[in-house]
Amino acid sequence: MAHIEKAETKRTKNSKPQSSYRVRWTEKARDEMGRPIPFSPGRPDGRAKEVNRQRTFRSKEAAQEYCDELNAQRHKVVAASPSELRKLGDQALGYFAQQYFEGLAGLVKPRYARETEAVYKRYIAATFATRAVASITAADIRRFRADLLSPRPQRSYRPDEPVEMVTLARTTIKPAYDVLRRILDVAVVDGAIPANPVHSVPLGRTTATVDADTPEFEARPLTAEQVGAVTDHIARVQGYPIYALAVTTSAYSGLRAGELAGLNVGDVGLPEVEGRNGSLRVTRTRRAVRGGFETGTPKSKRSRRTVRFPPKSGQWSRGHDGRDQ
Repeated sequence: MAHIEKAETKRTKNSKPQSSYRVRWTEKARDEMGRPIPFSPGRPDGRAKEVNRQRTFRSKEAAQEYCDELNAQRHKVVAASPSELRKLGDQALGYFAQQYFEGLAGLVKPRYARETEAVYKRYIAATFATRAVASITAADIRRFRADLLSPRPQRSYRPDEPVEMVTLARTTIKPAYDVLRRILDVAVVDGAIPANPVHSVPLGRTTATVDADTPEFEARPLTAEQVGAVTDHIARVQGYPIYALAVTTSAYSGLRAGELAGLNVGDVGLPEVEGRNGSLRVTRTRRAVRGGFETGTPKSKRSRRTVRFPPKSGQWSRGHDGRDQ
């Protein structure tokens, strides 16, 4: 149970010493995934290690409010028996997050699994990892949503630069919200909670993260002459003919960057007769990672395809089969 302790401080008001109020409580020590740390490593299912926590307030009213909130959370989980109560109390959201990530093995690409776990650790773990899953309410989800949508200081590696407030892009907010929803779905399936609170707090198609002064994006594809001018500059002026080939191939084939990087010599089919289309066989992707390159598979089954490209680009590609790279 949380309790309040009065402490004297050096602060004064009207020449009178001011007191502070410490809220003290004990909770289970948990790892970064929210799982209880066993007191004895040799008995992982035994008694959990406990840690003492405290938080200081200047007023007794604020301390009492926080103390009541802690005690209310402690008794929020309801079970049919004391053993079930203990079991549910040990099931923090981080526990179900681990179950969710382990369940991704074999169903999605390893890269997607790593990125999903990174999203959880960056945006969700600090708020919910150690929270008992049954204590997470719709109000908590609304606060989480508001925090994602609110401006925050932009990360900077130069301490002398002024702090600029920025908002997260929707392409960042939606994955974080979806990961939390899927983790809580696991808790529902396992019977730890009766319903997923995220479903009652939809993210919505908000435009709050879009600057009103930002003009709407308008695609302006290059013409064949413009593509030729760009590639000619890269090849002749900058002296990188292989990069010019990559630009030409990308422009005429529409391949994604990873698909283009995944091409091997055997995937290129040059026309046997002048004036006919060439072809590119898309069967793999590549991306740069620390220490080298990672080879993967295309985005979907339909992404495994053979792409035709026009005679002009096919003729230009002759003599650049990659063997001299």
